[in-house]
Amino acid sequence: MDATSSLIVALGAIALLTVVAWPAWFAWIVAWRCGMPMNARRSFILVCLLLSFGFFTLAGVAFLPLGLADVFVVPQWAAGGHERTAITLHFLSEYGSITACLTAGLLASVIVPLKLRRVWPQMRLVMRGGK
Repeated sequence: MDATSSLIVALGAIALLTVVAWPAWFAWIVAWRCGMPMNARRSFILVCLLLSFGFFTLAGVAFLPLGLADVFVVPQWAAGGHERTAITLHFLSEYGSITACLTAGLLASVIVPLKLRRVWPQMRLVMRGGK
C-alpha cells in the first residue's frame, strides 16, 4: 500500500472513530458545561453513551423484518412480475435502515444528554440509596 492509500485509510479510521465517539463527546461537553463533579461526569457519560447506542440498536431491530423481506420476498416478487414493488422494498431495505439507525443514534446522542442533565444529580442520589 502506498502512502496515499495509507493516508486515506488513516483519515477514514479517524473519521469513523469520531462518528462512533460522538455520543460520548457530546455527553462530556454537556456534563462539563453543567459543572458536574468528575465522578458524576463519568457515570453520566457512560449512561448517555449506553442509551444512545441502545436507541441506535432499537432502530436497527425495527428494520430487521424489512431486511429479511429483502432476502426472501423481493426475489419472488421480482420473478412474479411485481418489479416496482420489489425495487421499492429493496431500496428501503438497503438505505432506509441505515438512514434510520444513524438518524436515531445521532438524535439520541443529542437529546438524551440534554434531557438527562437536569435530573442526573437526583438519579445518582437514588442509585446510591439516598433520599
